[in-house]
Amino acid sequence: MEIRFSGKIKEGKLILDDIKGFQKYLYSLEGKKIQAIVQKYKTKRSERQNKYYWSVIIKILGDELGYMPEEVHEALKFKFLRKGGKLETVKSTTSLTTVEFEMFVEKVRIWALTDFQITIPLPNEVEI
Repeated sequence: MEIRFSGKIKEGKLILDDIKGFQKYLYSLEGKKIQAIVQKYKTKRSERQNKYYWSVIIKILGDELGYMPEEVHEALKFKFLRKGGKLETVKSTTSLTTVEFEMFVEKVRIWALTDFQITIPLPNEVEI
């Protein structure tokens, strides 16, 4: 099980947002081997971005191309979020930062227009 705690680095020291919760969690691991990972905080996509993706992009493409929403979502991930290598994988959209998600959505809009002549409105052009 993975529990995440956020904070910041100040003068080379880790300052946690919830130090009491962190200490309580540490006590629950008494005597167990652990692994600590520190990484730069990534902003996940917003609820508004998520609504736009599912209710505008996925809906328009599904309606126009004749696929169910989950099929469209999986196809878009396969097309735009594949990672090559010996074993090809597909990245989850939930792992994308806000900026990465915007880049993904922009690629989808361009692809829809150039390959299928389907215009997907920008977020500020639709009521979400």
